[in-house]
Amino acid sequence: MDILFERNVSYPGQIILLDGVSGTGKTMIHRLLDSYKVNHPPRFSYTIEQICIAYHFNKISTDAAITLLKLHLDQLKYDLNIGREINLRKNDLSSILKSSKKYAYLKKLFSEDGEGAISNVFNEKKNLIIVTHQLLETTKLFQKTFNKEFLNLHSVRHPIYLFNHWSTYVPLLGTSVRDLTLWKNQENQIIPWFFTDSKINNNFTALHVGDKTLVCLIELTRKMISHHKNCEKKSNYLAIEFEKFVLDPTHIIDRMDKVIGSKIKKSTRRILYDEKIPRKNINSGKNLPIYLRYGAGSNESTLNHGNDYLDKLKKIEDQTSSVYFKEFKKTVMEYEQNFELWF
Repeated sequence: MDILFERNVSYPGQIILLDGVSGTGKTMIHRLLDSYKVNHPPRFSYTIEQICIAYHFNKISTDAAITLLKLHLDQLKYDLNIGREINLRKNDLSSILKSSKKYAYLKKLFSEDGEGAISNVFNEKKNLIIVTHQLLETTKLFQKTFNKEFLNLHSVRHPIYLFNHWSTYVPLLGTSVRDLTLWKNQENQIIPWFFTDSKINNNFTALHVGDKTLVCLIELTRKMISHHKNCEKKSNYLAIEFEKFVLDPTHIIDRMDKVIGSKIKKSTRRILYDEKIPRKNINSGKNLPIYLRYGAGSNESTLNHGNDYLDKLKKIEDQTSSVYFKEFKKTVMEYEQNFELWF
């Protein structure tokens, strides 16, 4: 007899997923989501990413994937309500100490668990925000599981401006214990889960860093465009373009208010000021070491947008092989056909 897993009870509140390719500004946006009174502070979860990816490749049955996702999210809602497993590392960008609700959630560390805590979860009905890395089309599990209670926020950024970020991460792919990306064995080649059966990723492990970076960006950008096209007309979907957002966030914040069904708090002005939004130049971000590596806050912020774009493209060409750079330029054109330039 086949056994089906099921969970037919759950804590209330919407499930808000903030997904996007690494380097597209999710940490910046998750600070804004945190400022809504109806939302819990955002949480990162590699477990949820792994469940979605495994389901996408038919490694987990539908009933098991839906049940595991519900269980994990209900556990997160309860844990947040009693202050369990919150991030207290002061320098982490996702630390509760950087939240606009930090005092309320630090106070929860001393609260009781049990039935009283469960009642609070049902009475408050707060939304749970999950931040993930390049799940893209694998987010279909969220749609299948939560339907109308699911909000799909998708952070996007021009691929030229992701090169520096990804070139620092690519050397860790599949070689470091810090890398928690799922990998797959495809014809005896170990490659990231998001790779398709394509000529551009043949012999990936033998490529140098620049070409590896382009292969990852080509694969992810094309998947991102496909995912965006499939979702853009859905009422629960919102694409947040990094460049347009940092230059003028008004329109996106209005859309976020609408899909979340609430108004952002007054503290948002302070958050935007801290993130240097609005900016005159997209590179004029915070001067944190992690951002300086990618060009934010550097002398590149003095270039006009057109010159900066061409300068970055030329630097990428100088660091990569012609065959991969040519394919990358095709991908850039595809991106610009779907998302307008900001200059």
